[in-house]
Amino acid sequence: MLPAFFSSLLVQAGALALSLYSGFTNRRQFFWWMLALIAAALATTTLVILSIDRHAPIFSGPLSGLYAALYLVVSVGVFALVIQLRQLNAGAGGIAADMLTQLSGILDASPIPFVITRLADAHIVYVNAAACRLFAASREQMLGADIGRFFPDQEGFEGRLTVARQHESYAHQDVTYVTLTGQTLHARSSGTKLTIDNQDHMLSSIIDVSTEKQAEADLKDSEGKFSALFYQSIVGIQIFKPDGEIEAVNPAFEQLWGIKFDEIRDYNILKDPQIRAIDGDDIDKLFAGQELIDFPTITYEMSFPEQKPSISRTISPRAFSIRNERGDITQIVVMHLDITERAKAEEQLKQAQKMEAFGQLTGGIAHDFNNLLAVILGNLDLAADQRRDDADLARLLEPAIRASERGAELVQQLLAFSRRQPLQPQPIKLQENILDMIGILQRTLGEDIEIGTKFSDGGAECMADPAQLESALLNLAVNARHAMPQNGKLTIETAEVWLDEHYAATRFEVTPGPYLMLAVSDTGIGMPPDVAARAFDPFFTTKGNSGTGLGLSMVYGFAKQSGGHVAIYSEEGHGTTVRLYLPKASHEVQLPRPETGDISAAVAGTKLLVVEDDDDVRDLTETLLKSLACHPVLASSGAEALAMLGQSGPFDVLLTDVVLPGGLSGVDIARQAERLQPGIKVMFMSGYTENAVIHHGKLDEGVILLQKPFRRADMAQKLTEALT
Repeated sequence: MLPAFFSSLLVQAGALALSLYSGFTNRRQFFWWMLALIAAALATTTLVILSIDRHAPIFSGPLSGLYAALYLVVSVGVFALVIQLRQLNAGAGGIAADMLTQLSGILDASPIPFVITRLADAHIVYVNAAACRLFAASREQMLGADIGRFFPDQEGFEGRLTVARQHESYAHQDVTYVTLTGQTLHARSSGTKLTIDNQDHMLSSIIDVSTEKQAEADLKDSEGKFSALFYQSIVGIQIFKPDGEIEAVNPAFEQLWGIKFDEIRDYNILKDPQIRAIDGDDIDKLFAGQELIDFPTITYEMSFPEQKPSISRTISPRAFSIRNERGDITQIVVMHLDITERAKAEEQLKQAQKMEAFGQLTGGIAHDFNNLLAVILGNLDLAADQRRDDADLARLLEPAIRASERGAELVQQLLAFSRRQPLQPQPIKLQENILDMIGILQRTLGEDIEIGTKFSDGGAECMADPAQLESALLNLAVNARHAMPQNGKLTIETAEVWLDEHYAATRFEVTPGPYLMLAVSDTGIGMPPDVAARAFDPFFTTKGNSGTGLGLSMVYGFAKQSGGHVAIYSEEGHGTTVRLYLPKASHEVQLPRPETGDISAAVAGTKLLVVEDDDDVRDLTETLLKSLACHPVLASSGAEALAMLGQSGPFDVLLTDVVLPGGLSGVDIARQAERLQPGIKVMFMSGYTENAVIHHGKLDEGVILLQKPFRRADMAQKLTEALT
C-alpha cells in the first residue's frame, strides 16, 4: 500500500511541478509554490504512516493530540498549495483542467476527506476516496450530486451556501452532515474558494469528529449526573486535590458540619492532626494511589474558628480516587455517612441487653435467696415471739432480724431491677402521693436540704404500684441528697407529657403516648457523661462502701415493668434531673382493697392444705399458721396434695407453691382443687415471679400471691384477703 502511495504521490507531484514550471515568469513565486507543495506532501505522508488503517478514528486515543497537530500541518500545506494555484491562475480565468487533474491525484492519496463544490449550483465536482468513505457513498454517487443532500437541515444549508459565496474562505466550523445510509455525522470543516474555468468553487476539508462529539456529550452527561449526585446527595462529600487541599464540598457536608465551604478553603486533610491520629496510614495509602478505602467508623470533632463551637459526629467514611486517562490521580473524594443517631441507638440497645442480662442473673439469685431468707427470717421471728421475756436472747435476735430484713430488702430491689417484682398497679393521683410523702422526705433528707414542688399534671392519675412508687421516689431523693453533701435544693415536679414517635424511635423500649412525668432535680455536684451512662447499672455506685448500687437500678426496673420510662440528665457542677414517666391511668381500673381489722382473729380456725417442696419452708409455713391458730395439712408434691384433697378435706384454703417438681404445678393443683371442692380459696406463694400467675410483671386478676420471704404478719394479711 505505502509504495504505491509514495510512487503515485511522487509521480503526480513531479508532473504537476513540471507542467507548472513553464507557466511561472516569477521564479521566486515558483520557489514558494514548491515549498507549499513539499510541505503538503510531507505532512500527508507522515499522517498516512501514523494512520495506516484509514477506517480507524485518528482523532481519539492517546495520540489524538499528535494527530490533531499533523492535521493542522496538512491543512496548512494543502491550503497553501491551493492558494498558490488560485493566485497563479487568477488572472487567466482559473485553474486549467489538466492542473486540477494533477492536484486531484495528490488529494486522492490524502487520508483527509476533501470535496470541491461548485458554488453556483452547489454540485460536487470533485471528491477524494477519504470523503467517499466518510459519506458511505461511491464516487459516482457523489460527483454531480447536490451537496445539500448531505445536510439534514436544508434551511441551515442554504444559509451556509450564501455565506460561502460571499467569503473567500472559512476555518474549523462545526458542521452536521448525514451520510447516504442515514447516519448523522459530526464534522469540523475548513475551506477556501477556488476559481476553476472562471467559476467559483469551494475546496473543503472535512474531519469526522463524531467520536469527539460523543465523548463531549458523554462527559457532559457524566458531569451532569455527578453534579446531581454531588449536590442532591444526603451523604456529605468532600473533594480534595492530589496535594490534600480541599477543592469542594456539597450542601449535605455543609449541613452535617454546620459550616460553609468558604470557611474551610485553607483546610488540608494531609495536615489534619486529628485525622492523622485516627487513621493516618489509610490516608497516606489513598493519596499514594490505593483505589478505595473503607475507613473504620469514627467519632470526629470538627474544629471551627473561635466564633463557632465545634461539632462532634459519628461517621462512617469511604474514600476513592479519580484518575485521568494517563492514570494520574486528579481528585480524591471522601464521603461522610452520618451514623450518629444509629450509633446512639446501637449503644442504647447494648445498654438494654446488658441490663436484661443483669436482670436475668439477679432474678435467679433473688429466687434462691428468697427461700433461704424465708427460713431464716421466719424462724428468727418465731424465736423472738416465743422468748419475749429473755432480754439477753432478744439482744442477740434483734440484729439478726434486722440483717435478715435488710437482706430481704436487697432481694426485693434485685427483683425490682430485674422486672420480676410482682406489681399491683392501680390509679394513683401523683400529686396527692407526693404531698403525703413530703414529711417523710424532709426527715430523711435533713433540714439543710430545701424541698420544692411544682405540679403541672392537673390532678391526673397514673397507673402504678403505690408502694413501689413511694420506694422509687424515696430512692431518687436519697440519691439526690448524696449529691448535695453541704446543702442544696431538691425539686419535685409533675406534668402531663406526650412522648412522640421521634422520641420513642431514639430510645429503647419506649412506646409513644401520654404519660405522667415525675421529675426529681437537685443542685448537687452532677455527673460526668461516662458516670451518667452507668447510673442505672446494678451495683454501680459512686458512694464507696456506703452504697449498694441498687437504688437507681430499682427505679429503672420499676419504670420498665410499669410500662414507663426513665431518663437521666446531668451536668457536672450544676446538678442532676431524673425523669420518671408512668403511663396515664385508664378508666377501667380496680380500686384498692379495703383495709381489714384484726387480721389475726379473722384467720383463726382456718383449715389449709399447704403444698411446698422445700422442707424448711414447709416446716416454717406450718409453724406460722399454727401461731395464727390455723390448722395446716402438709403436702410435698402435687400428687400428694391431690390425695389429701380426697382424704383430709374439706379445706377452707389451698396454699401452694407455684413451681413444683413431679409435673404438676401449683396452678394445676388449684384447678383440680376447685373441681373437687368448689368454693375453696386459693393462695399462691413464690420466690420467683416468672411463672403462671404473673404475666408481664403483673398479677393475674383475682390471684393472691404470698411472696417469699414472708413473715407471720404477711401470712396473716394475705390469708385474710383470701377469706374476705
